[in-house]
Amino acid sequence: MGYAYTANYADSTVTKIDLSTFTTVGSALAVGSGPLSIAIDPSGTYAYTDNHVDSTVTKIALSTFTTVGTDLAVGSGPYSIAIDPSGTYAYTANNGTNTVTKIDLSTFTRVGTDLAVGSNPLSIAIDPTGTYAYTANNGTSTVTKIDLSTFTTVGSALAVGSGPLSIAIDPTGTYAYTANESASTVTKIDLSTFTTVGSALAVGSNPYSIAIDPTGTYAYTANESASTVTKIDLSTFTTIGGALTVGTNPFSIAIATAPKIANYGFLMFMGS
Repeated sequence: MGYAYTANYADSTVTKIDLSTFTTVGSALAVGSGPLSIAIDPSGTYAYTDNHVDSTVTKIALSTFTTVGTDLAVGSGPYSIAIDPSGTYAYTANNGTNTVTKIDLSTFTRVGTDLAVGSNPLSIAIDPTGTYAYTANNGTSTVTKIDLSTFTTVGSALAVGSGPLSIAIDPTGTYAYTANESASTVTKIDLSTFTTVGSALAVGSNPYSIAIDPTGTYAYTANESASTVTKIDLSTFTTIGGALTVGTNPFSIAIATAPKIANYGFLMFMGS
């Protein structure tokens, strides 16, 4: 079944979990200060944590579960990290400087100058082709589109619901969806035209995270204040049934069969 890895913010560690036995493996691994999320490259060789407090990224060799080299300084207050489908570059959304940092994973170095995006980018997602990235900018309630080949923004930022915390892209790369924490809604975005589609959809109170199933049929929001999960039919963009009550204050949601977690996540899965 493989392994899962958690980014543990308070004690600045990563925990490895054996999914076949559902037990932790060895001791937690010390990383940079305040890791908020973790991403694994497509080959399953390395993982990377974005460390919010000391504004660094830590590289981890998964075969030995050890850190590699020195932590890499990025923009201030990284909140999310994403790796392109080729495993060539990673990108951090830096809440403190309202920027995105590009990282060459082969050399583990920064590439060029950080790119200015909207205010308080808390999440970043990359389309399945690796052509564009999108940041959910909590402070300006917008999404910024980034051309990854030139590492430049494309057009103006797109207004979405108030306070987006998370963004997810469907498996076909046709639509993106933002979980708007302040508005308690989800916004649907047509990526071919970079425009919103219809009205925002009301979900549970204060959705912190959104995940899409591998078929692109359904999405699910983790609603922090309501302590619920909302199921969304993506073909009709409507909610299905009542919200499901879960544990208190859910921050993140993941779908087990999905290859990657939707953003604002603290847990990453890797197959065996």
